[in-house]
Amino acid sequence: MSPITIILICLGIGAVLIAGAIVLVISLVGGSLSKTAEADYYEIGSDKVPSVKLILGEVRDVISVNTSTGNGVTTKAIGYKVEENQSAEMEKYAMALMSSHSFYSTNDFDFSGSTGKGFEFSRVSDEDGFIIILSIDYDSDGYTITLKRGEGTLTTPAPTPEPTPEPKPEPEKTPEPPEDLPDIDTDDAFYSTFPEDGGTIRVPGPAELEITPEYEGLWIFYTQDSGTDDPVLFLYNPDGTLVQYDDDSMGDYNARLCVYLYTETTYTVVVLFYDEDTGDVGMGPGDTTVYAIAPEEIPSDGGEAVVTAPQGFLLIPEKTATYEFRTSENGEGDPMLELYDSDINLIAEDDDGGEDGNSIIRIELKAGESYSLFASFYGLGPITYTLTVDVK
Repeated sequence: MSPITIILICLGIGAVLIAGAIVLVISLVGGSLSKTAEADYYEIGSDKVPSVKLILGEVRDVISVNTSTGNGVTTKAIGYKVEENQSAEMEKYAMALMSSHSFYSTNDFDFSGSTGKGFEFSRVSDEDGFIIILSIDYDSDGYTITLKRGEGTLTTPAPTPEPTPEPKPEPEKTPEPPEDLPDIDTDDAFYSTFPEDGGTIRVPGPAELEITPEYEGLWIFYTQDSGTDDPVLFLYNPDGTLVQYDDDSMGDYNARLCVYLYTETTYTVVVLFYDEDTGDVGMGPGDTTVYAIAPEEIPSDGGEAVVTAPQGFLLIPEKTATYEFRTSENGEGDPMLELYDSDINLIAEDDDGGEDGNSIIRIELKAGESYSLFASFYGLGPITYTLTVDVK
């Protein structure tokens, strides 16, 4: 039989897969089904695709696994037992494939109905010249994940849809930052220097606080114990250019900066206060405590830490793998996790994706790249929770 060319073009994506006659069909039964259900990845050829179990964090019953091969094309279909919330679970699975595992949608999809058919996603194989096409089908009998792997090409993808996070209350005001380092040379100004490894400074009014970091990485600066005052934080480079500013991100009118700093460089943190009467940020009276938190390093094979205050963590994986970041034992608090790449672009975040208000992030990280994790909580503390990092 001559080869067949299948062309899928939709939403700006083109996938071309070369197929041929099927010559072998294999079906699994018994213990092999439970082994597939518990696996973190579906293996097809030399590729591994994240499984439903890995994305959902729970094992789902597999009722069939059928693999067929022919002329360089491999097809694997994994059938699952029907679940009460399977449409929502399939939507979560699809969004995770696109946001964290390099898949792109090749057609329109809508998981709001009780049935769905032919929702397709594709990515480039780890082997040059090959692609993978994954399709999702579900109905009242259950759902099926079908993988096809063969020689082909994938054109430039359309932008990946982003899941819509739960909205958090927005501050009623957004003060404009000064373009240059403010001149706070007045009798009321306060000047001090943080230790190189971070610390706390109580400021009795507008202040300039210098820091020359001992550690490179994601540093956290935030205010607490401000009473009814409304502090605003600004961080400037040595040449006086603004790096970052914030007004109310810590909740209850407290400010927070989350910024990557380098050693042997002196930065300036400026503390000003919002004037409710005029709507301006300036030299008005105020009183607050400013915290400077140095980054901690996460071992490349994972680990565990107790978080009692907003904290930055640095991770450099030794191998490309799926990492899971999760919080637990949070009491009545509301942990939050944010993950940044080496350019401090936000690549993943979660607030309440885990059980009992905990947070969880599962994402593939590349060997040798630098990643920064920001572990915090919503609103005011103090709270204590456990952060666990596992390599899957």
